[in-house]
Amino acid sequence: MSPRLFDLEPFLAEAIREMSRSFTIEQTTPGCRPNLRVMQTRTVSSERWEGFFDSFTRIYRGSRATLEILADDLGAQMQVEDMPLSGISSDSTGLALHFQTRGGHFVHRIPFPRTVSIEQRANGLVAAIEICCSDGEPDTILRLRAALASRLLSA
Repeated sequence: MSPRLFDLEPFLAEAIREMSRSFTIEQTTPGCRPNLRVMQTRTVSSERWEGFFDSFTRIYRGSRATLEILADDLGAQMQVEDMPLSGISSDSTGLALHFQTRGGHFVHRIPFPRTVSIEQRANGLVAAIEICCSDGEPDTILRLRAALASRLLSA
């Protein structure tokens, strides 16, 4: 018997609590307008990136995602559209965003990012991650289409 959405809600809430315990986030200005969905934007400090992305990957692996590159000279360009996210890894030289493709695997590398911000829905799930880079490098936005954590569906 496959799990129903309301059966997963307690597990999803616990997974989000587990993810938030593994890193410290700093509150920034939340966007709040009447009659619009409220989302909060938080910045993840660079010393917490590795733990944050490890937890994020465990929870969101398999979620469908879109990758948008914001270049000053070209504007916004879609690099990945509605593909399963394999994960995000972090090391001393930067970040790597991994996607599953029909032919195998695609990796988008971000050398030496400056800041990482997450946009959270009112229910605490991540809606998007914005990665700002050093001068001259394009910024990146990862948007998550699926709100459910894929690892919870396999239980």
